[in-house]
Amino acid sequence: MKVLLHTCCGPCASGVISWFRAQGLDFVGYYYNPNIHPFSEYEKRRLNLEEVARILYFEVIYSLDWDVERWINSFSSERRCSNCIFIRLERTAQLAKDLGFDAFSTTLSISPYQPLDVIKNCFEELSNKYRIDHIFKNFRPLYQDSIKFSKANGIYRQHYCGCIISEYNMLIKKRARGDKI
Repeated sequence: MKVLLHTCCGPCASGVISWFRAQGLDFVGYYYNPNIHPFSEYEKRRLNLEEVARILYFEVIYSLDWDVERWINSFSSERRCSNCIFIRLERTAQLAKDLGFDAFSTTLSISPYQPLDVIKNCFEELSNKYRIDHIFKNFRPLYQDSIKFSKANGIYRQHYCGCIISEYNMLIKKRARGDKI
């Protein structure tokens, strides 16, 4: 089975690649993340993913379409996270279908900060809409492996999902703890 794997960043990819290989799945990563702000952070994560892909020997399709306007126009405050996930997975499902992949998946479910129920619901809706299979798996048990890999290989690990709102929330928490910003 050939799978297009939406890849949010290098550290998350490093944690799930072994599972895809153990299952005997043929996969290609796909970097599409218009939620990441600022652009320098977007580029930093893209370059880190390139390094992880080099170390772990896997192919990645890079969407250089930093479609911030679509991302900003796509959500209301109460649905910000679910719409953000949906946009990225929908683009992945569309591309997977267009390129003849059998299924699509994501690395997002390795993060303890991402809502698994939202990811699962997006997969189900998009699978039906585009008539393509999906692979949904809770990869959280592999999260510590991704941290170890990143530390061992000097890979940057970000402290927020990527959007400006989550960055703001992260900075507020740091300030409340008395951490240097």
